[in-house]
Amino acid sequence: MRISFLLPGYPAIPIGGFRVVYQYANYFAEHNHHVTIIHAGRLRQHPVPRIPNNLKSWIALMKLWKSAYWPQPITWQFVDPRIQLVYLPGEPKTHLIPPADFIFATSWQTAEYIWEYPPDRGEKCHLIQHFQSWNTYKERIIGTWRLPFHKIVIARWLLDMAHGMGLHDVVHIPNAIDHTQFYLTQPPESRPPSVLSLYHHFPWKGTEDALGALTRLHHERPEVSISFFGAEPHGGNLPSWVTYYANPSQDLLRELYNRHRIYVGASWAEGWALPPSEAMACGAVFVGTDNQGCLEYAQDGVNALLSPPHDPESLYHNLLKIIDNYELGIKLAYQGHQRLLSFTWENSGRALEQYLMKITAGIS
Repeated sequence: MRISFLLPGYPAIPIGGFRVVYQYANYFAEHNHHVTIIHAGRLRQHPVPRIPNNLKSWIALMKLWKSAYWPQPITWQFVDPRIQLVYLPGEPKTHLIPPADFIFATSWQTAEYIWEYPPDRGEKCHLIQHFQSWNTYKERIIGTWRLPFHKIVIARWLLDMAHGMGLHDVVHIPNAIDHTQFYLTQPPESRPPSVLSLYHHFPWKGTEDALGALTRLHHERPEVSISFFGAEPHGGNLPSWVTYYANPSQDLLRELYNRHRIYVGASWAEGWALPPSEAMACGAVFVGTDNQGCLEYAQDGVNALLSPPHDPESLYHNLLKIIDNYELGIKLAYQGHQRLLSFTWENSGRALEQYLMKITAGIS
C-alpha cells in the first residue's frame, strides 16, 4: 500500500504525537509499504508570524524559516530510511501531495486540508490523538470528527467521546512503547529516593502543579533528589535545588527513567500520555494525575498512584506514600513495568495495517 501522513509542522523537538506517526510509519516501511510523511510549513488556521520587535522573537522566527527550507535530520526519533520525508515551506496544497492509497490526518487542522483533496490522494483517514480544545472552538474540532473519514482513536476515552457524539465509524488502537529504547536497566530496589518530571511551558502540561507538590516535598524530605527534563533550552523558573536536563537524547532519557524511583506527571488532559508510560516501562513508579489518557495503562493503587488534575495537595500526599512505603513503591514499579510490556508497536502497527486492508477489501 501507498500510505501518506500529513503532520502539522516540523519535528525540531520531541513531540509525542509526531513520535506516534513516525512509529507507525516505521512499521509500515518494515512491512514493505511505501510511506510518505509530509510536514506542513504553515497552516491557514494559524496566523502568519508578525515581524518581530525583539531579538528573541527574531531568533525564533529565523529557526522556523531555517527548519522549513533546510530541515535537519530527526535526531530524537529513529525514522526508517525507506520512508520519504517531505518538508513543505508553506501550506500543504493539493498539488504538493503525492498520490496514495491512504492519507492520514494527524490533527484537526490537517483534517480540514485532507477533506479538500481529490480521491487520488488516498482514502481519507484521521488518526485522532487528542481532543485539542485549547487550539480553537470545540465546534470546529467536532466538525472534523464528523467528516466521513476512517477514524482511529488512540485511547478509550476518545472512543467514548466519539460515541457520545453519535459517531460509531471509529476504531480504537492504543499507542505503544518502543521497548528497544525504553526498558529496565536498573532494578527499582537499587534506586535512591528520587523524582523525575517533565518541564513544559504549556500550562495544561501541569508543570506548575508538579512543582507545587515537589516544592513541599523538598521542604519535608530534602534528601529526595528532584530532576526535570524537557525540550526547552532551560527550565524557566525552576528552583536551584532542581536538576534540569535540556532536550535529552533517547539514551539519556532512558537512563533518567531508570535512575529515578518516581516519575511525576501532572498534566490536566492527555490523549495517551507517552512520558509516564515510558517511565513505567523503565521501572519508575508513576505518581500523577488522572488525565484520562493515562488510564490506558495506569490503574490507581494497582500499578500507579493517581490524583485529580489541578490538585498539588493530593499529588504531594501520593508522593509521600511512595517515599515512606518502600514495599508499596517496589510493588507498583514492577506491576507498572509488567503492564507496559503488553503495549508494542508490532501489535498496534499490525492492528492498523489489518484495518486498512479491510478498507481496501471493502473498496474493491
